[in-house]
Amino acid sequence: MAATQFSSDYAQRVYAGVLGKIIGVFLGRPFEGWTYQKIMEELGEIRYYVNDVRKAPLIVADDDISGTFVFLRALEDHGYPQDITAAQIGETWLNYLVEGRTVLWWGGMGMSTEHTAYLRLKQGIPAPRSGSIETNGTTVAEQIGAQIFIDGWGLISPGNPAQAARFARAAGSVSHDGEAIYGAQVVAALIALAFVEKDIHKMLDGALAQIPANCLIARVIADIRAWVKQDGDWRVTRQRIEDQYGYSKFPGNCHMIPNHALIILALLYAPDDFSQALTIVNTSGWDTDCNSGNLGCIMGVRVGLDAINRKHDWISPVADRILVPTAEGGTCISDAGAEAVRILQAAYRLAGQVYAQPKDGVRYHFAFPRSVQGFLPILTNLGTPTAHVSNATWPFDPQQRCLQIRTTDVGAAAVAGAYVNTFLQPEELAQGGYGLFGSPQVYAGQRVSARLSVDAAVPGLRARLAIVHYGEDDKPQTLHGDWQPLAAGTTGEVAWTVPDAQGQPIYQLRLEFQGPAATVSVDRIAITGTPDTFLFATSTKYVYRWSPGKPWQRAWIDGVSRQCLDSSLGGQGLTAIQNEGTGVLAIGTSQWRDYRFEVTAQPTVAEAYGVAVAYRGLTRQVRLMIERTGAVRLLELDHAKVGELACGQTNAKFNEKQELAIEWAGATVRCAINGVEPFKAVTLAQPPAGGGVALIVTAGCVVFGNARVRPAVQ
Repeated sequence: MAATQFSSDYAQRVYAGVLGKIIGVFLGRPFEGWTYQKIMEELGEIRYYVNDVRKAPLIVADDDISGTFVFLRALEDHGYPQDITAAQIGETWLNYLVEGRTVLWWGGMGMSTEHTAYLRLKQGIPAPRSGSIETNGTTVAEQIGAQIFIDGWGLISPGNPAQAARFARAAGSVSHDGEAIYGAQVVAALIALAFVEKDIHKMLDGALAQIPANCLIARVIADIRAWVKQDGDWRVTRQRIEDQYGYSKFPGNCHMIPNHALIILALLYAPDDFSQALTIVNTSGWDTDCNSGNLGCIMGVRVGLDAINRKHDWISPVADRILVPTAEGGTCISDAGAEAVRILQAAYRLAGQVYAQPKDGVRYHFAFPRSVQGFLPILTNLGTPTAHVSNATWPFDPQQRCLQIRTTDVGAAAVAGAYVNTFLQPEELAQGGYGLFGSPQVYAGQRVSARLSVDAAVPGLRARLAIVHYGEDDKPQTLHGDWQPLAAGTTGEVAWTVPDAQGQPIYQLRLEFQGPAATVSVDRIAITGTPDTFLFATSTKYVYRWSPGKPWQRAWIDGVSRQCLDSSLGGQGLTAIQNEGTGVLAIGTSQWRDYRFEVTAQPTVAEAYGVAVAYRGLTRQVRLMIERTGAVRLLELDHAKVGELACGQTNAKFNEKQELAIEWAGATVRCAINGVEPFKAVTLAQPPAGGGVALIVTAGCVVFGNARVRPAVQ
């Protein structure tokens, strides 16, 4: 198989496709499910964001975004196979989905197609049977979901519609079948073709070549193409679609056919106009966020980054921000730049090539034009921005991009600058809709460094890093690094080791400046090192007064039947309750490595309990488990494969408090219970690149306390 040839603008167009996807979703979300008639009566034609009118937040958790970027991780998690199967993608569902809480609409068996498929997978029915018509019936299998998560498979297949359609079939058939698969294949193929083809009809012909010529999706597309030629007015053609292919013609609550038809409608009437295409598809109604998201991705790739903002500034309000809540909480607070890099890595690996990550793989690289990766200006107490934040050319290399911060003169005693969210914000903790769970991205003990320069001599200008974390009674508390002077015309580094935040979640990272107004270029911001912090504690120094669902608990991914606070250990503990099977509470990011995790655990009743390191989801981790019999096992989970690495015995009484410790450094794992090693150190055959930690309980109730992570003893 010949290697894929990537064009010089491929990376930028992938980023444009990701931006188009999230812009489309956020645009359509506030009136999802409305009819054309209701939209026209209450909002008029949709020409820009209406979240303010609808009194809704712009940046929200949404299944269209989460599913798109999460399910594509199946490639990375399985070693980038060219022939990835539906069964492997189904395993990815089981790894990242917290039942009833993340990514999907959990509407119940037979009502939500995706929930139905998840239950099949959980019951041991592998994909594609989990989503087949034979298993679930035609009505369930042909709803829209196969299409809404499919964009990434097209983005990794530039100019290769056959590959995009093949991947789309595998991914879509985890939960869907029949016409839903064909619609997904068309969307994925259109995205792949948008990289290389400008003629919209050739794009459609190439996409149709991937599906049966006599299927209903093909007939719908043929009808719309004919109507467009006759009508010359998208409103007239939209009415034809409603009359012949509207919701009343198909069973279920959100069928593929009507919604797919609206994407084709907008493409044909506005093939080269990003704004007009979104106006048509959103004003037309039905599943607006889904349709607008798919169309936005196609159009982003097709017209390119510069054309997205040709009529309106779609990009600045979004500022790259994405929420991707899954069982792997470290990626919840994400951005378009980060997801584009992940997609590019997959595309190059599939082609047998290596993608050089921007700027050595740092968290914030600002490598794409217009990308600010979630950075926003710090506001004064009156709500006035203290800076203008944008993307610009790096002064020392015209081929590189950077974050440009133009500060205002806020006075000698005040600070100006920019911040980025690193955990759920106070207003997001109460956000309804799709489950919003995530772990912080910055922890005490880690090093934060910013490489920057100043364009001109500004006497007295200085910079520092800062964090904002939840404090007592959930109120914000800010910790600052030392001020460092900045000299003009040179590149410097502002660095800081994050201090003790008393185990509280850090929810903002700030780059602050003091002095006269200036223009500062930020090449990169890196977060490195192993945390050294209590994650929660029972000592008097760390007092947790919050009720369930507040920041401290929300920093832990909730994969148990119930969790609650407990004061029986002399302070505050975290009780994990699992009614049946095994549940986890997890925290951390995939960048953690070479650390020691310590926690106390006291079971009330349980079949087994323990801790995990190298946690990368519900089915990918290394577990230390203690059973009721006193047996101790070290297990390595890799999706459906569970390997026993070591076993031993403990004399500790099962219902008494135990001190558990597991250390993972390089390929070596060491364990201790009450200071005693139950078996010798174990060497992992293929050590993970990184991962967080987890508390585990099987069919029972365990009180955990004094959870701490710190660097491993080398």
